[in-house]
Amino acid sequence: MARTNLNIVGVRAANATDLVDVTGVDTKDTIAPITSGRTDIVAVGANAANGTPITSYNGVTATLKQSLAIHYNFATDGGAIGTIQLRGGVLPANAVITNAWVEVTTAFLPTTTSTFAIGLTDAATALRTAVVATSAPALNATGYVAVIAPQTPASFVTKAATNRNFIATIAAGAFTAGAFVLHVDYVVSALDTSTAATN
Repeated sequence: MARTNLNIVGVRAANATDLVDVTGVDTKDTIAPITSGRTDIVAVGANAANGTPITSYNGVTATLKQSLAIHYNFATDGGAIGTIQLRGGVLPANAVITNAWVEVTTAFLPTTTSTFAIGLTDAATALRTAVVATSAPALNATGYVAVIAPQTPASFVTKAATNRNFIATIAAGAFTAGAFVLHVDYVVSALDTSTAATN
């Protein structure tokens, strides 16, 4: 069955070189149609409407983990008191953040008089509360610092019905230096299985 909202390529589970078009045609040798009884097809692709990666095996469909690299840089974004929309991408609707960490590329200054929060448009402190640079997760030295604990559901950032931007909130005084990359892993939990691939 053709799925108009999916761009999909698949392979036979037993032979990764045997490409299969899951719209119904084997593209390698025999040009045999794929029937509903076939259980050896692994299909991977993306939803054309929103780009969400999708995988299907034996009729079981799931979204794949995705990631974003979100940027803040004092030289580009400034350090004045207020809210800054961070650069690098948008968290899509129904996305659940399952892991996040900060790669500090330039240490933040000052370290004890200004506060820096990291979050989303509807949850301004979801990833870092409004604390000074020396408070965990620390921003006062270059390196990697954890934001949420991976594979620990209690620390996951929950989904929302709409897309969300990543934001930083500066308070209690301006920052004069600092840069980081916020690395985020997420999954989209509300998959429309009525239009997903089948084998």
